[in-house]
Parts: sequence; structure tokens; C-alpha cells
Amino acid sequence: MSDVLTAENARTRKYLHIILPLFIGSVLAFLDRLNLAYAALTMNKDLGFSAEVYGMGAGILFLGYILFEVPGTLIAEKWSPRKWVARIMISWGLACALMAFIHTDVQFYIVRFLIGAAEASFYPVCYAVIIPRWFSAKERPTAVSIMLTSCWSRILSVHLWPVCSWMCPGSGLRGGRCYSFLRAVWP
Repeated sequence: MSDVLTAENARTRKYLHIILPLFIGSVLAFLDRLNLAYAALTMNKDLGFSAEVYGMGAGILFLGYILFEVPGTLIAEKWSPRKWVARIMISWGLACALMAFIHTDVQFYIVRFLIGAAEASFYPVCYAVIIPRWFSAKERPTAVSIMLTSCWSRILSVHLWPVCSWMCPGSGLRGGRCYSFLRAVWP
């Protein structure tokens, strides 16, 4: 009986200390991508961005992501996945904070590229490095399915945007700028 409880406690600790932080990071990744669309409602008008500028900025994130995804995963595999995910969260938060201070389309492009580069390799490190190291082949489907439920964070984004607008009155940070600043402090 004691061995069963010990094994159950160890499994619970793995989910709390490994999957929960990764799950939160995954939720933030989804919110970051989805809420740029909400930011466009006020950001484009405030900054004078055309639909083309917004579309280019939204898409350039994936250029940074693609360029740094594989090298980042290899670094995490050789170095330390835990430290690499911490690096991702810190640099990602800093890059998101920069979104609150952009004024030109070039700054928008640069910051979106930096966000993509900072976030790159988060998912490969989670699914290809961390989960296989900590979960047996029998436990992996459960761990991965829990991670995949983070896509339900889209529901959060609908409620988060009005909260961001409410939290920043009088700060000079309107709409997307307020969200970017608040998003930066989450990781």
C-alpha cells in the first residue's frame, strides 16, 4: 500500500512541477497570438497602421519562430531544458513588453520578429525534450493530452481583453499597449 501511495505522490508531483508550468506557458503562447487580433482593434488606428502593416507584423513572428525553433531545441537538449524554458519565458516577456512602446511599422516588425525568436522552440522543447525525459511511454499520452487542452485558452482571450482595458485607464497605455505590458509580466 505504501509503495502505491509513493508512486502516486511521485506522479502527482511530476504533473504539478512539470506539466503545470508548461501548460501555463502554452496558454500564454495561445493568448499572445490570439490577442494581437484584439490589439489591432485600437492599435492600428492609434499607430496609423494599414491592414498590410498589421498583416506583415503578425506574420513576421513566425519567421523568427521558424529560424530559431530547431537550433533552440538542440541547445535545450544539450544544455538544460529547464534553463532554456526559463530563458524563453524571460526573453519572451521582455519582447512582449516592447510592444507597449512601439510607434512605427519598422518597430512593430522588429518586435514581432523578436517575440517569435524568443518564443521559438518552446513547444518542441516541451514535447520532444521535457515530456520524454520525465514521463514513461505509458504516461506520455496523458501528459501530452493535458498540454493540448491549453488550446482552450482561446475562451480566456475573450474575457481578458476587457479586463486589460479596465486595468490601464489613465496610464497612457490603450488597448493593445496595455495588453502587451500586462502580458510581459505574466511569465
